[in-house]
Amino acid sequence: MPYIRNLAKRCAMGVFAVAVAVAGAGFAQELDPTGDWDIEVDMGGSPMEASLTVIKNDDGTYSGVLNSPMGELTLESVTYVPGKSLSFNETIGEGETAMEFKFEGTFSGPDNFEGALESSMGPMQIKGTRAEPKSPLTGTWKITAESQIGTLKRDLVVYKSGKAKYVTEEQSFTVKNLAVEGNAVTFDVTLELQGQELPLAFEGTYDGDSLTGEFLAEGSAVAEVSGTKAPAADLESVAGDWDVQGDTPLGEVVATMTLAEGASTFTTDDGESEITYLEIDSDFVQFNVTVLFQGTAYPVSFEGYNKGDTLKGEFIMDGASVAYVEAARSASD
Repeated sequence: MPYIRNLAKRCAMGVFAVAVAVAGAGFAQELDPTGDWDIEVDMGGSPMEASLTVIKNDDGTYSGVLNSPMGELTLESVTYVPGKSLSFNETIGEGETAMEFKFEGTFSGPDNFEGALESSMGPMQIKGTRAEPKSPLTGTWKITAESQIGTLKRDLVVYKSGKAKYVTEEQSFTVKNLAVEGNAVTFDVTLELQGQELPLAFEGTYDGDSLTGEFLAEGSAVAEVSGTKAPAADLESVAGDWDVQGDTPLGEVVATMTLAEGASTFTTDDGESEITYLEIDSDFVQFNVTVLFQGTAYPVSFEGYNKGDTLKGEFIMDGASVAYVEAARSASD
């Protein structure tokens, strides 16, 4: 009897070990490090947000890019141990001022990892979460709405973040509850007509670059809608020279700005700075720059909107707005 009990115990332990091994193998097979990740860096108690893209090359090696307020950095020595860990190196600056960073992290699941970024400044904790897939509607849609009051031309703008707005000739309205299930599209928007609010619900479908459906008010159809997706906005939409004015508590900032592929600059009377992390998302524009003003360097990020020949937005530093900024295309551009 003891022999039988021991044999049963060994068999049970063997089955458990096999189960653990199979589960671990399944986890390793399921986990794919490639794609986009949302990153949070603990900068001594102050969180900094960044984004990481991991790419698997044709030869089986890995590469990647990290976008942060410090700019876009190409990762070096990207290594992935299946189901376990991710590591990479990065270098900021050149020559004697170059600073090297080394990251080593482990996965807690297919959509999460965390670890430490080591440098001469000491360790910084990093958490990574797989970014939500970009909506297939992301971009600008040119909408035609046929209603009792005639044919209306509108824009539906869907940002990478999932936020959206419905734009008329004079106003823009926040789109809420935007959802895509298969090819079905629904959202809500409340318009203003002659001082009165008009809550509308859209129900329709998309097929590639076309969108069709109808607006409903209190459950009844009030407009037939069709739309086509405009070409994606890119650097060309804002490229060129700009005259910039910014209102700050310290006075007015006057500058010239050049936006160009690989060579964007921001120049004040105090000197020229490089613009980094320039991103275009439909009409939304953001970038990072160190503004030289009254003998002091201010690292800020710009967030604003492109309205053709004007850019309007704000400079943000340490999470707070520090200046309202307006830029107009230079007359010579």
